[in-house]
Amino acid sequence: MTSSIFHPFPRLPTELRLQIWEKACLPSRRQHFGLHYFTIGNDKKLVPVGWNKARRPKKHRPENQGNRSAYLWHAGLWAACRESRAVIIEHYQFNDWEELMGTAENEGESPRRVDTNSEMAVPPAMITVREGHDRWYFTVYPTRDIICVTPDGCELIFWSGERFSMLNSLPFATSDTLTLGVANLALEFDPSWNCGLPGNIFTLKEERSPRGFLARMLEDIVDGSCCPSLWIIDKNVRWSIASDRVICPVFYGYDGEYVEIQLSDTHPDPERRARGSPVAYFLRRLGKMGDEDLRERWGRSPLFPTRADALTERCIRLLARRDNQVAGDVDGSIRSLRPEMGIGSS
Repeated sequence: MTSSIFHPFPRLPTELRLQIWEKACLPSRRQHFGLHYFTIGNDKKLVPVGWNKARRPKKHRPENQGNRSAYLWHAGLWAACRESRAVIIEHYQFNDWEELMGTAENEGESPRRVDTNSEMAVPPAMITVREGHDRWYFTVYPTRDIICVTPDGCELIFWSGERFSMLNSLPFATSDTLTLGVANLALEFDPSWNCGLPGNIFTLKEERSPRGFLARMLEDIVDGSCCPSLWIIDKNVRWSIASDRVICPVFYGYDGEYVEIQLSDTHPDPERRARGSPVAYFLRRLGKMGDEDLRERWGRSPLFPTRADALTERCIRLLARRDNQVAGDVDGSIRSLRPEMGIGSS
């Protein structure tokens, strides 16, 4: 059996070792963001998946669903050795942010608003998890990455104040007191959301379920009590776009790349006799219910046109796996682009 450990690594020249550690870091360009999975603790704060097991129903535990978060990519670099930690600290510019935060506090400004000439001028958050005598460090960019809440987390959050607390619970990397707000919040779509879907949004908002949580988040955005960008992640939907359309930004999960698409880009599920994809059906139904609620409360408004999916089109964005892109027409002449992208069929 071939060993995955390169035992002579410590004997390599220091410069070469540092280059290897640097290559192990994810890209930090503006158009390459992270996708991270979190659950919610009893204190209504975000917790990395896998470190809240005692508080969660067995069916939702990560050993059954797998943690596919981008924050896992760098967790090993924090733990490997002093050399790798120095590289990852430089990668996230922790020393620069600590200096900027001190300057901002002296000038009475928020570190969130500090500008730098760096392409990584967004503040990092650091989540520290203790497991016995070990410590694990997970780093995310709350103002640009996508934070996906797991189904069990959605069941714990019901009131608007709880959602506000959850969205502002990630600690700034170089501060013990400052927290950063989540700018992009996501839920992973499940086709079962279309089963027994209520006929009005009032009933849906009363559900302690992911789709009920989504409906309540929509209301928060409309009322102005919180304003993250909402995302639905569909890991299974097939999609296609015009060849001249640019796909950006790219979000990295631990299991692959994800890109933003439109509902009109999605293809029907070949195993179902339906005209559209399950996620498109759900979002249009949700949009219709939301629009009816808005018209009852505020009357007709140019902000919310009478189209059935206006609310979801304005407030919810769709994220799909990049390797689920297909080429061809919806009438059956579809071919996968996975071989062209160097991706196996497994």
